[in-house]
Amino acid sequence: MQDLSPEDFTGTGFLPADSDVVAATLHLTTKAALAQRLDALSATDQQWANRQSFTGETGQVAWLENGDALVGCNEKWDLSTLGALPFSLPEGVYRLAEDAPLLALLGWEWVAISSAATRPVTATQPN
Repeated sequence: MQDLSPEDFTGTGFLPADSDVVAATLHLTTKAALAQRLDALSATDQQWANRQSFTGETGQVAWLENGDALVGCNEKWDLSTLGALPFSLPEGVYRLAEDAPLLALLGWEWVAISSAATRPVTATQPN
């Protein structure tokens, strides 16, 4: 595997997985896995998700008490799976809680690069 430095990621919308940059964690959640995801949350976070009417719809975001978020995603894992997120998230740095297929990451990348001049949003794969 090629050795990359943080500078190699400049302008890409991504950070290296072992980055120590503080980031909000995004928990990708499909409708099919929603009940399981909610069961794994604390009672407080379950209430937060419920108050935001989170159903796991693609593109839907529910913020949790600690600043992390549940993100609704489709089960196709295509360009649209993560592609709209840079438009629906506030400016910031985000880390995916789970690995995502390359095609889904390219959707994020394509949108993040095209909107970087106005809304910097950065993501990283899990450690």
